[in-house]
Amino acid sequence: MVVTRCFNYNPINKILTELKSLLKEWKQYEYLSLFSYNHLNFTNANLSRAYGLIKTYKLNPLRIIVSSVGSPRYNLAKFLLEILTIIRT
Repeated sequence: MVVTRCFNYNPINKILTELKSLLKEWKQYEYLSLFSYNHLNFTNANLSRAYGLIKTYKLNPLRIIVSSVGSPRYNLAKFLLEILTIIRT
């Protein structure tokens, strides 16, 4: 069963605008190098995808999986994970 949700607007534009303003601010305060800024700055992107995996042996048989590969926040999440991993160790 495939469920599709249609939007009346494109949420990617808003996400990209917010991400670019955040990255510009971080670059202005020198929190980011030019390389990191260019790596995190997206020009085109896809929405995150959500789908369900069926688990027949459980009480709640549908496990929701969210794939954010290719979304504007994917590289940002990887970047922050590396920082937090360094801080934690």
